[in-house]
Amino acid sequence: MYRVPLKKNLYEGLKFKDVVMILYRKMNIFLFALEIRLANQTKVFVNPYDYTFDACDYYGYIIHDSAPTFAEINEIDLSKNEAKNFFIMEFLNKNTDFLLSKKEFINLNMKLSK
Repeated sequence: MYRVPLKKNLYEGLKFKDVVMILYRKMNIFLFALEIRLANQTKVFVNPYDYTFDACDYYGYIIHDSAPTFAEINEIDLSKNEAKNFFIMEFLNKNTDFLLSKKEFINLNMKLSK
């Protein structure tokens, strides 16, 4: 299990569930949790399925046989016009409408955990 940085310039607008599938299909990496920073608090959520990455950096928790380098996980090609991305095309739909803010997402999960 490794904690890896996920940079906003690559993952912004994607849903967690889509990033899970992209990393798995492109690199055989299993992303299972996301560290979300809100003000001065850091929370870790396991499988925040519909969470949409916004314009900040995150840390993800992965299962893999070795720790990927920063470049491997943050410089993968996600362009839709690249032929080798054909098998992940359905997961490259960036969401521009953020339904929940980070604060609303955390509050919802706190209510659900009670």
